[in-house]
Amino acid sequence: MPDQPPVINEALDRKNLSQPPSRARWFVTAILGLLLCGCATEDDMKFSKGNGDLGIFILHKATEFGGQPSSSTIPVLNTQWRYSEDAEGVVIRANSKDCPSVESLLLHSFGEPRLNTTNTYGMRFLVYRLSPKGGGIQMDCTPEGTQVIILKPESSRRAQNQK
Repeated sequence: MPDQPPVINEALDRKNLSQPPSRARWFVTAILGLLLCGCATEDDMKFSKGNGDLGIFILHKATEFGGQPSSSTIPVLNTQWRYSEDAEGVVIRANSKDCPSVESLLLHSFGEPRLNTTNTYGMRFLVYRLSPKGGGIQMDCTPEGTQVIILKPESSRRAQNQK
């Protein structure tokens, strides 16, 4: 093996690289990879003003992308929101005060998230698997706002990209 910088040699010597990463770390890495690589950049996104109940829109898109909500009765979410949709899925943005209502809607409709965490800065982050075929719902809440990303299963995205 060619000479590596000392930091790389130390890492290789630890032999931790041969151990598989934990499921949670892998899942978070995969979601972040999708967000960083698979979605449009902020400049590419064209947001439209949302009309009507945000909860109905979220459930409609999740169902359209293969999700199966466990309940048909949902709380009303009349608020200001906007969305941007592309071949990968849809990004929905609302006010930060809407975070508890959106989180309640997702919990009521899809059960416990696969990932539910709050970082040291107070950012809420939830991830749901949309269906056994793939796709997902990610919700994050920051002081700047509430964002929901609903990703289509990869097979749906590939089919749409081939059109």
